[in-house]
Amino acid sequence: MKCEKLLTDTVTMIRSIQLRRSSSRSLNFEFSSEHTQLRDVMRSFVKEKVIPVAAQYDKSMEFPWEIIKKAHSCGFLSTTIPQEYVTFISYKKSHAYAVTEPGAGSDVAGITTKCVKKGDEYIINGSKMWITNGGPANW
Repeated sequence: MKCEKLLTDTVTMIRSIQLRRSSSRSLNFEFSSEHTQLRDVMRSFVKEKVIPVAAQYDKSMEFPWEIIKKAHSCGFLSTTIPQEYVTFISYKKSHAYAVTEPGAGSDVAGITTKCVKKGDEYIINGSKMWITNGGPANW
């Protein structure tokens, strides 16, 4: 699988799909040719790159950095973010996503955790649960 060509093709397909979605007035659940191509490319990637190592990552409980890097280099991640802002993989930065709270669940409007900057530090008051990417996050 040639990732350079795949990256260009994937970004082009996704942008085409987004443009079509924004200009459409009715819902159409049929796959366009671009959707079908994207589905087939993703299936191929999973079959070739993910499935052979999935059990290994499940057993070791390691974060699958190599898979993430391959997916990124093929254009499967951050396709709607301008290139100049994509630093998570190239600089080995990973973020965490902490929304779920004990009293609010995943209802963003009900979040009570507060973050206040005091001097050069941030003070965070509140509770979070099930923080996505909490283990490998470094940003």
